[in-house]
Amino acid sequence: MFLTHNPGDSWVEIDTFYDYSNVNDVAASRGDPNRLYLVSDGLWRSDDDGVSWQMVNEISYVEIETGLQPDDVFSGNYRSLDGGVTWDVLDYTNTGIAVGEYGYYVTEVAYDPANTDRVFILASAARFEEPDNPQPYYTTDFGDTWQQPSGMPQYTWEGDYYFDPLRPERVYFRRRDQGGSLYRSDDGGANFALLQDEAYQLEFAPNSDRLIAWSSDGLFSSIDGGETLDLFGELAGEEPLNVEITGAEQVVVLTATSVWFCDPNLDNSLWTRLLLTDLPHEDGFAVSESGTLFLVSEGLRRNAGLLVSAPETDNTRLPDRFELLPVTPNPFNATARVDIALPVPTTVRLEVLNVLGQSMTVLADRRFAAGHHQFVLDGSNWASGAYLLRASVEGYGDQTRRMILLK
Repeated sequence: MFLTHNPGDSWVEIDTFYDYSNVNDVAASRGDPNRLYLVSDGLWRSDDDGVSWQMVNEISYVEIETGLQPDDVFSGNYRSLDGGVTWDVLDYTNTGIAVGEYGYYVTEVAYDPANTDRVFILASAARFEEPDNPQPYYTTDFGDTWQQPSGMPQYTWEGDYYFDPLRPERVYFRRRDQGGSLYRSDDGGANFALLQDEAYQLEFAPNSDRLIAWSSDGLFSSIDGGETLDLFGELAGEEPLNVEITGAEQVVVLTATSVWFCDPNLDNSLWTRLLLTDLPHEDGFAVSESGTLFLVSEGLRRNAGLLVSAPETDNTRLPDRFELLPVTPNPFNATARVDIALPVPTTVRLEVLNVLGQSMTVLADRRFAAGHHQFVLDGSNWASGAYLLRASVEGYGDQTRRMILLK
């Protein structure tokens, strides 16, 4: 495991509990903000946000997904409901597919993280043999019975399923071959309809209607289930490879050379960039509730490794107290930077008042993860003079800072 104290310029090895020459995947639990999984010559699990690890199974060379329950883990045809200790296997007998010479050929398996009995697949009896190209199937009873959804593209080799965390009945399918397209079902996967003529990848905010869609064309935001997409970030022309959204709705974007961070509530006005060096591709990507980034890549020191960084600050340790830091610069002309430090996840209202106590703007009014958070204050339309910055933090009260605007 490696740790950075200088936003990615250098990395320090802090642990060697795993075989660093063989790291396959890393994933954060959707049901427990402190639980992480790592696949490296065995399945490892951390229940304290990566501080300590234990091997729970000897399986290797797999990729894993997690469910909404802390102990739910999936890998291909296999499902574990006890944190990776034991596994059940899907039964394809009742799909109606004739068994081919080499058995069943399954190109995609997707588990509903909220209901582990509901599974979607692309499957056929033979590989690359017409007319037995893979077709979509789904089960609601973990393989006892199977159905074929309507409205889905037939004979597709490559695709991905996505599940809306706030709407169990809403399922998306991304077709990656034959030009690419995006479909959506609003009835649990029985019927699909074409949504977009682009193979967008999707990531969902855990606590709101926002979803992020991305492709080589850029990064887009939607609040109507993908029906309309608004350009959200161009990222200096870098193509997004992976996207995560934290519980506090901070968007984290991985590109070939950087990790970008943005708060959607800032209307794309502030992106923080973490440069990565010697990382030709990523093999695993996860962001914990505390905002810590976990990244697996074969590029680090010519071996695979687990990289750990805290994006908001050059000190990876969480703050030990709430603090509203001094505004910089002060006095300021037009714009200034505002920083706050939070020791625990909590709700913050950040507001600017004039000398009469009238509100000029609200920079934030929502829940944030523990850590350091940065905001941009725009006073370009205000008159020169003194202003008061007030941070009201649930459980900690108020702190204020005086600032001067000079034009």
